Amino acid sequence: MAKITSNLKEVCISIETILQIPVNNKQNLKLEVPIIITTHKTTFNLLTKALNKIENLDFVVSKIAVINIDKSIS
Repeated sequence: MAKITSNLKEVCISIETILQIPVNNKQNLKLEVPIIITTHKTTFNLLTKALNKIENLDFVVSKIAVINIDKSIS
């Protein structure tokens, strides 16, 4: 978790919430654990820069999904 958060910090992305979901799957020997991170408002370029570094970490086993959350009120 520290390596993930430090990559976000390097590009000045502030974390709002982190949710780590334990998976009880005895067949999965790598013990994959999904993590959901919600950030404060940032730019696409900064997010892409951080995610490229995070996806190259040795323990990240799948592509990162990004979902935009628009908090503006219409």
